[in-house]
Amino acid sequence: MTPMSKIGKLFIGSIITVGICAAGYGVADWHSNELARLVTYLIITCLAARMKIRLPYISGTLSAGFLFVFIGVIELTLPESLLLGAATVLVQSFFPTRKSKSYQIAFSVANNLTAILVAYWFHRWADQHFISFGLPLLLTATAMIYFLFNTLPIAMVICVTAGGRVSTIWKENYFWSFPFYLVGASVAGLMHIAAEQFGWQVSLLILPLMYLIYNSYVSYIGRLEDGKVHAEEMASLHLRTIEALALAIEAKDDITHAHLQRVQTYAVELARDLDLPTMEVEAIRAASILHDIGKLAVPEH
Repeated sequence: MTPMSKIGKLFIGSIITVGICAAGYGVADWHSNELARLVTYLIITCLAARMKIRLPYISGTLSAGFLFVFIGVIELTLPESLLLGAATVLVQSFFPTRKSKSYQIAFSVANNLTAILVAYWFHRWADQHFISFGLPLLLTATAMIYFLFNTLPIAMVICVTAGGRVSTIWKENYFWSFPFYLVGASVAGLMHIAAEQFGWQVSLLILPLMYLIYNSYVSYIGRLEDGKVHAEEMASLHLRTIEALALAIEAKDDITHAHLQRVQTYAVELARDLDLPTMEVEAIRAASILHDIGKLAVPEH
């Protein structure tokens, strides 16, 4: 067992411990202002948690269930909000199939509960001490707090277990989701205003709307993926054409056997060491294969 793995286990254990304390606090202080509303929100949250948002070219998903976490922070008690948060993670982990290990699920639940706890306390504290904030600014600040405490610990776990810089891991894998947190906070604010005017039952209208938007989004992403596959196939075809020319060059001059392969390897690795963009690396790959194409025009004698 390496020191890094010990640090990773210690960090994961710390987050799980904090999450257990948050859950224990929620159970000990359990109270519900309106049970029917809680049950309704819980059902909608579980259904929405299965609607996973995925962006092309980026690893990671974001469940639509986080929207009701914001609603819980605004309208419900802390124990109820923690219940919604735990349900969101558990549904994501077990449906449609369980792909995560037990400790990963425990960490995810604990991390989300900790983030909800901090966001809930901040929202209540800021609402009491900074009345001039107004609802939009208060929700934006709450979304930022929840986003940071929900994503940074995950990036830190990856850092201490797999290596790398926390800032780089967080930026590449999680920062893309920040706009969705802001949008979720905005929708939660609008639903809160509507609930004050027409009652909390208005939240039932959001599920069909979410499903329609989600289906449209999935169809759009599917078209993007099809276009990506087609572009990759065309690029592969072009590269094979270039390689066919390279074989013709080698057939013309076979004194330096495997020279083109060596030049290609050196050129591509140098380009990667220089941190050139992927498109430029691929252009250099093609150029390295064709750098001796002039030999085709050299007479045999």
